[in-house]
Amino acid sequence: METVEIISIDRATLPGELLPIAKTHMRVSYNDDDAYIQLCLQRAIDLFERHSGRCVFETVAFWEPVRSAQRLLLPLIPVQSFTAADATGNDVTNEYEIKGGDYFQRKDGAPVPAGMMITLTCGFAAMADLPPSPVDITLRVSAYFYENRESVTSYGLEQVPQWMNDLLLGNWVPRA
Repeated sequence: METVEIISIDRATLPGELLPIAKTHMRVSYNDDDAYIQLCLQRAIDLFERHSGRCVFETVAFWEPVRSAQRLLLPLIPVQSFTAADATGNDVTNEYEIKGGDYFQRKDGAPVPAGMMITLTCGFAAMADLPPSPVDITLRVSAYFYENRESVTSYGLEQVPQWMNDLLLGNWVPRA
């Protein structure tokens, strides 16, 4: 079985950078709810990640493919950078590339051997790097969470408004 181990996830930077924009979007002019709004932003980004299959929070993961192939489907996307070591621990990063945003392969076209040790840096380290779609969805969903924090039935907690599903599923990437 293929091994993907999350080493670290930065859940603080993006919500902190998005806070001023989110407060403007929500029309909140005071600072009393800043911590709660950041929590709403974290929840919205997490929801986007789970529905779309993409990393938004900057994530560092260790990946060890178990099969050899011409190219391997990346377990996390988007990948911003990677390092690769062969089974003996030698750095072979320069021999590999990410192709089409979804595949890891050798530059010379030879098969990628099983047992590689690959460290992936995925997601986004700063708000300036985020594409517009996740920003828009994060703002809308976090505003929904902020405005709808009252007690509801357990059935109501499972419901997501249709407009939210439409936004989230429009960014879904099928992964094999």
